[in-house]
Amino acid sequence: MHTGPAAIVAGLREFVTAFPDWRVTLERLSASGNVVVVEWSTSGTFERPFRSHPPNGKRFVRRGCAVAEVEGGRIVRYRDYYDRLTLLEQLGLAPTG
Repeated sequence: MHTGPAAIVAGLREFVTAFPDWRVTLERLSASGNVVVVEWSTSGTFERPFRSHPPNGKRFVRRGCAVAEVEGGRIVRYRDYYDRLTLLEQLGLAPTG
């Protein structure tokens, strides 16, 4: 979990470094009051180290949903929902059991 703008930017930089071809597509955007919901899809190739894992050239594709609460023109709460296990499986990083 990342808290605060600096931590969020650092996390995104870490991800973009490991997956330099990372792309995000906004599939649907919906807003009601101060809540914004975005359905998205994303993909990338594991080309550089990521959180102590060596790159393996595997590609991922995932879909998810983000929910943001906005006050005074600023995001005050943000959550992302996606299937983390499927992402790890696609990258060959899922724990075996």
